[in-house]
Amino acid sequence: MRIGELAKRAGTTTRALRFYESQGLITARREANGYREYSDDDARLVAEILALQAVGMSLDDTRPFVECLRAGHESGDSCTDSIDVYRRRLAEVDALLAQLTQLRTTLADKLRAAEARPDNPCRAATRPDRHEGILMSFDHATAEVVTVTDETFAAVVLQHQQPVLVDFWAPRCPPCHMIAPVLAEVARERFGDLIICKINSDENPDSARDYQIMSLPSLVLFRDGRPVRTMVGARSKARLQAELDAALRA
Repeated sequence: MRIGELAKRAGTTTRALRFYESQGLITARREANGYREYSDDDARLVAEILALQAVGMSLDDTRPFVECLRAGHESGDSCTDSIDVYRRRLAEVDALLAQLTQLRTTLADKLRAAEARPDNPCRAATRPDRHEGILMSFDHATAEVVTVTDETFAAVVLQHQQPVLVDFWAPRCPPCHMIAPVLAEVARERFGDLIICKINSDENPDSARDYQIMSLPSLVLFRDGRPVRTMVGARSKARLQAELDAALRA
């Protein structure tokens, strides 16, 4: 079958299929007329990749499952390496859940303390002028995660002197919500050394396309306006900190 038919059957795009092929996950056969042909086995591999990405796995995570199917096994998780990926990802999810549970407890304690205090008059917070907005908040609130869009990406991310970690996310992505509090903690802890931004890939497809974002969440580290490291999938705070340390030392 041609790439368009494979994309239609798999429910994905031809661009995604070409990216999978460039990563060695699927292999087309070149016909005499120059067209690339794909088989039912390729369709099965793509279905496996998409199913695994839907539960938050990165493309690298899918490789053992793809190789397991290529080896002739009925299921991609019939091999030891695939089981190891499940175990590692579960351990990472458990770590994230523990962090979320701790965060919830802290927030609940703060809420109870706030509700127990007598009412006090409060002043409305002033907002920056909209035209200054994104750069003012970026300059003065860098201890927090900064929201960017396609329109503000270049000014906020590419032109900043500090390294910038961009979280490509979407509301429909459960792992994206799991890693959000981790990124908030890292933003506060690395205040002054690293800026963390987030961009909704569904609402801002141009930036996602420019940096070949195929899986969510994808964390892209920028230095001097150039992407130097991409990390795909939710991860624990300890793992993220270690990856950032390694990338920033390089």
